[in-house]
Amino acid sequence: GCLVKQGASLDLSDETVDWIYNDKTTLEALFTSGDIFDRNCGGVIDILSTIIKQDPDAKNPGLKFTLAAATALTFGVERKARVRNQIIDGVARYHNYLKWSDEGILLEPFYHLNV
Repeated sequence: GCLVKQGASLDLSDETVDWIYNDKTTLEALFTSGDIFDRNCGGVIDILSTIIKQDPDAKNPGLKFTLAAATALTFGVERKARVRNQIIDGVARYHNYLKWSDEGILLEPFYHLNV
């Protein structure tokens, strides 16, 4: 599907990548929450697998999963900061949002997001 279309080169023998491709909830979140076909599908999977490797709890339903999937969809395509014109690190952004969540500085709607 999208890997062939995008010409992505992922390590399909990677345990986390394999889990993503075989987990119905994850695939549903990715394919129904964003236009993944017009994005870099390989980049989306790469960011999501990196997040899960760093934070295995992101596999479980809840805020971490939703944030991980949304982050992967957002930053699967290279994004640049407007101020410095530097590429934004999506994985670092995920961790920042979790930190801010733990610190209680995010507005209430953040906690009720869907992917």
